[in-house]
Amino acid sequence: MSEPHEAGLLRRMLRRAHGVFVRQRPAPTFADPDYRRKAIEAMHLAGGILDRHGVVFWLDFGTALGLAREQDLIRHDSDIDLGLLAETWKPECAEQLRAAGFELYPHACSAEIAARFMGGVAPPGPISYGMRRLGAAVDLCIYFAGSGVGVRGDSRFFIQWECKGVYEFPARMVEDTRMADFLGRGWRVPSDLEGYLTHAFGPDWRTPRRNCGYPCFVSVR
Repeated sequence: MSEPHEAGLLRRMLRRAHGVFVRQRPAPTFADPDYRRKAIEAMHLAGGILDRHGVVFWLDFGTALGLAREQDLIRHDSDIDLGLLAETWKPECAEQLRAAGFELYPHACSAEIAARFMGGVAPPGPISYGMRRLGAAVDLCIYFAGSGVGVRGDSRFFIQWECKGVYEFPARMVEDTRMADFLGRGWRVPSDLEGYLTHAFGPDWRTPRRNCGYPCFVSVR
């Protein structure tokens, strides 16, 4: 084996080993003060951009749970969750978020999801965005209008990023919001916050757990 070939092989092996290390390295959590600070900064910055563009959004899932249960971010959580109404999202928001230093990872709708939950018509844009700024993660969960796939009456749902199913709520549960102070500014939250959390996490949402089920999840299969 020639020396250049050996060197190239070694470089490829090192890159592969580094990739495995990166994938296996645990994600930082809000227990890390520096990561928590960066996450709150990213949360405030994203919220300000969405506000300026008239996007209707609220504290969602784990972030709403932290507000209600701990009045803080949950220590073992690792991302900020913001829900928003699909019809209020504007493409220029993505441009503004990128300009503010966010890396955006848009997720597309699958044909299977569109067929079961959306009358066969996939939305023209992303179904959600994973975002990072200075390493801190913020998820934008885009809620589409539905016709009661898993709940009675009109519903709102957002699509799991791998398109394995949807997280579905009665429409009023996320469309009716109120303001709440959290981490230095006012945020929209579901008006019936306890009802929302019970629907999302189950009746024992007040009990801290690292791994919890989602009663609101409806599988595509």
